[in-house]
Amino acid sequence: ELPTYAFQRQRYWLEAPTALLDAAGLGMERTDHGLLGAATSLPDGGQLFVGRMSLREQPWLRDHGVFQHVVVPGTALIELALEAGQRLGAMELEHLAFTRALVLVPGETRRLQLQVDRASDNGQRPLRIYTRPAEADSEDGWVEHAAGALRPATGESQALLPGSWPPDGAQEIALAGLYEDLEQVGYQYGPCFRGLQRAYRDAEQLYGEVVLAPALKAQEYGLHPALLDVALHTLLVGGAGRQGVIMPFEWEGGKLHCRGASRVRVVARLEKESDSSWAAQVKLYTQEGKPVLEVERLRERSATIE
Repeated sequence: ELPTYAFQRQRYWLEAPTALLDAAGLGMERTDHGLLGAATSLPDGGQLFVGRMSLREQPWLRDHGVFQHVVVPGTALIELALEAGQRLGAMELEHLAFTRALVLVPGETRRLQLQVDRASDNGQRPLRIYTRPAEADSEDGWVEHAAGALRPATGESQALLPGSWPPDGAQEIALAGLYEDLEQVGYQYGPCFRGLQRAYRDAEQLYGEVVLAPALKAQEYGLHPALLDVALHTLLVGGAGRQGVIMPFEWEGGKLHCRGASRVRVVARLEKESDSSWAAQVKLYTQEGKPVLEVERLRERSATIE
């Protein structure tokens, strides 16, 4: 059964600004990542990554709205999982399913935990991503947002982007008024999520050219979540009878080939699974045609507000 996206407004106490503690002084390793602040190994062989999320500390998240709520894009959770895999020995993302949307409220800070279990006999490492309000008085209130697993790297390398760009025979898709049209159906994309420059289609695939907003820092991430989210906008202009708000709910097979990209080319293949769900294969490349990221299968479905 597919998870339900429910966007509910909640009330939180405002939190006064606090100084960040030194990770080493707490027996942890500093990560220097845009969302993960520190990491530590666990006695059972697992690994714990921690961080904080708020509209004050990551103001670019304000530009990602769904049904008038600030929703952390699923690509941020993918980036967290990919980063954990890199830090645990170049592991790949086998799969990740979103279980509950992560909604941020102005004035709220949420503690973030990414828990990775010890490796099984085949090398697979289950993972889960949680948040809770930072000001909670007890350890209650943790919410699971995603669950999945890492796998050992296969060693197979994605090939260079073949042929010319744009591909021969591909027809350009008009993007004038795109984000205004998307707002009418329930998306609210601000400047940090309006980086789709051009899009094309042919009989089999969709293509896009995407740039990271100048205000964002690509080097703080393996692949900035805003850049990956905008890359998926190529699917939004792909048609296939898709209407309303479409959101990802499951990723299968994620492999990051290079870090810190600020401009990518997108090659995607989209197919319909049912009246309300679709699956896509997505590959990202540099302008020179070198591989950046490949996703074996991204499953999306129509989303509603409850």
